[in-house]
Amino acid sequence: MLSATFEDVFGYKTVSFHLGKDICSIDLDTKNLIREEASVIEQRVNLVIQENRSIETKWVTKDELSDYNLRKKLSVTENIRLVIIDQFDYNGCGGTHPDSTGQIGALKILHWKKQRKKIRVYIVGGSRVFKQQMVVFTLRMIMGYLKRIG
Repeated sequence: MLSATFEDVFGYKTVSFHLGKDICSIDLDTKNLIREEASVIEQRVNLVIQENRSIETKWVTKDELSDYNLRKKLSVTENIRLVIIDQFDYNGCGGTHPDSTGQIGALKILHWKKQRKKIRVYIVGGSRVFKQQMVVFTLRMIMGYLKRIG
């Protein structure tokens, strides 16, 4: 959903991704990303999550691919599995996916940095969003306390 939103809104294509245990990242084919752009993307993705849209997985043949507006070219020509969020994203993927966007819970863009000639965006989803927010809250409380005691 994040890749589809970056591409639809700003034309930034995802060139790679990493699914980490705690933090995930995507690499965007752009040289710069500003806070306002990241904020727009995060809000739009979270809106789709809140809408609790259905996520369908579907096996198709190579000939049936023309019926779908795929975001990127597929690397396989047999045993093709699509992940479909109707009117939003059509993507080939063999991984595990929830049944609806609402099952994701939330998405938070943590930060981004230049990575070679691209931008790497670090994200968390689901319960990890709340864990990250607690870390930030705790650090702010500690910093406030340290300022007061000087």
